[in-house]
Amino acid sequence: MIPTTFFPNPAKLRSARGLFALMLAAVTLVLLLACANVGNLLLARAASRRREIAVRLALGASRGRVVRQLLTEGFVLAAAGGVMGVFISFELPGRLMTQINGPVSWHFQPDALVLLAAVGLVAVTCIACGLAPALHATRQDVSSVLKSGDDGVARSRSRVSLRGSLLAIQIAISLLLLMNAGMLVRGIQNGRDHDPGFSAKGVTLLSFDLPASYDPARTWSFSRELMDNTRTLKSASIAFASDAPLDRGRMTRYRLPSDPAAREYDAWVVGMSVNFLDVLGMPIVAGRDIEPSDGDDVVLVNQSMARSLWPGESALGKVIVDDRQRRVVGVVRDASMYRLDRVEDVLFRPIDRTRVPVMMIRSSSPAVTQLVKAVAERIDPNVRLRVDSVAANVERQLGSLRAIAALAGVLGLIALVLATVGVFSVFAYFVQRRTREIGIRTALGASTTRVVALIVRDTGRAIVAGIVVGLAAGIGAARLLQSELFGASAFDPTVFAAVALLLASAGVVATYIPARRAARIDPMSALRQD
Repeated sequence: MIPTTFFPNPAKLRSARGLFALMLAAVTLVLLLACANVGNLLLARAASRRREIAVRLALGASRGRVVRQLLTEGFVLAAAGGVMGVFISFELPGRLMTQINGPVSWHFQPDALVLLAAVGLVAVTCIACGLAPALHATRQDVSSVLKSGDDGVARSRSRVSLRGSLLAIQIAISLLLLMNAGMLVRGIQNGRDHDPGFSAKGVTLLSFDLPASYDPARTWSFSRELMDNTRTLKSASIAFASDAPLDRGRMTRYRLPSDPAAREYDAWVVGMSVNFLDVLGMPIVAGRDIEPSDGDDVVLVNQSMARSLWPGESALGKVIVDDRQRRVVGVVRDASMYRLDRVEDVLFRPIDRTRVPVMMIRSSSPAVTQLVKAVAERIDPNVRLRVDSVAANVERQLGSLRAIAALAGVLGLIALVLATVGVFSVFAYFVQRRTREIGIRTALGASTTRVVALIVRDTGRAIVAGIVVGLAAGIGAARLLQSELFGASAFDPTVFAAVALLLASAGVVATYIPARRAARIDPMSALRQD
């Protein structure tokens, strides 16, 4: 006998794994963005402290000692952020899983290993953010700084290059996260319009909680009596199934007796009663449906399975072996029975006698549910009834995608804010450190437009480079998410244009204030500045 494996909710478990994988990748990107942003800010702060650092070096402090001091200052900030992150980790994963899978009993509290990893991450983050700025801040000509107080902007090409690189990284990561958040939202829209291959609207699901004392024989007796007493209810079309569409699922392993290699294959299995396909509106494209007079030796297959097993041939009359030998009597049109975003091989066979089935009702009258409840209580007053719907299962499948899209959107907005702050800080730094130069240019007749263009040009290349890299990375990431987009193209001009416009608007806001400040510099005040 080839066993059947039961999966409580395979699509949801896969979505949960996908969610945490995406969350890890997205949070890592936001961490890199924050490191780039903080690194840029520390570069600006170190430049403003050049004279202080020069004095320390002149008084005999070693370069290593000054670097350690600067890293210690950064570690205090990193440690504060790490503590906040640990507190958030006690709540966030469990809440995300609840959004996808409902209440869960899994343990989501950080353990000693997680806390140790967090401490290590804080240390690595501190070094990533602070080491390069600290090394640059201590690599200076002490005598020239003490004599002239020159900030070294014109001569320090490496600093400009480093600031530009960090700024480009911020722009690219922000664009990447926002683009993929937009693509996931488009995937939700496509999912709502997606045809699963059956009619979900108007189908009520009734499941029954039986007493723990029920054995398989008593379970089948209850199921059989329930089916017999409800099949003739008026104003309703009723069927029974081992599992509801897009909910729980079972996979069976089977083989073909005609295969000399005796290879085994896997397929999802649906235990169904007569009228199952009619209730869901799933047509038979070849052969016939299961009939009341059939025994357990007949089976239906979907088009996908028929094509893969017998390409170019008719599946009718073919024999497969799972827990028994069965003959194919019909081929059902492909439908998304367990995953809304794909069609998989499915076997439809007579209902399992060891499990209480799910009742599927297509009716416009809400009174049918009460009639079924009365029938079940008459059979056994200890049976409890739960009501659901196929449409709700569809929404739950989309719910995981909504959670992913919401997470990506939140992280994308965080990235946008961080990038805006980064752009603003870089522009403000240039204006502050080049006040005298701007004043001289203004005194020599440079127009306001020319001064603003000078400021923008210094970081314009980095912004353009970040946008180009971000667009390329976003298209690549969207291709990886293609299976979650329900047919949406990995290159969506609408989404990309909207994200680019949003990022450009943020850039305008971030550059306006420093550029306006640069244009209003008084030449005489700038020339008198020490």
